[in-house]
Amino acid sequence: MKPPAVERIREEDIPDAPEWFRTRIVYLLNRFMETVVKIFTKNINFQDNFDSQLYQDKINATSLSTGYKFAVTTRGIPKGVLILKLVKTTELWTNFTVAPYPLWEYQESEEGRNIILHNILGIDATSDYNLTLLVV
Repeated sequence: MKPPAVERIREEDIPDAPEWFRTRIVYLLNRFMETVVKIFTKNINFQDNFDSQLYQDKINATSLSTGYKFAVTTRGIPKGVLILKLVKTTELWTNFTVAPYPLWEYQESEEGRNIILHNILGIDATSDYNLTLLVV
């Protein structure tokens, strides 16, 4: 994204504003605008600014019963796993509720860093699902 055309508000830009506004409010606005400009000029995105991992795969109840393992790519130790989307592969959308927080554990070994999913409440044993997770 491009940075904003105006990077700072100067007191000369608003000569009719009261003194308290020019000194207090403009100072706060300029600090905010400096942060926004810095973000846009360095092309910072959500995943760079927020240590996270988006993970997608096809799963079923059988794969969860033995512990479904996938590699962790976050910089730090994961604090949570959220279900963003869980849809039966035979449908465009699924009209049922699942717990947004699956039962999971973090594991570090010589093989690498992994998350193991143990259970997702609400899925049935006979269906395959497209799963999208956010690891934070």
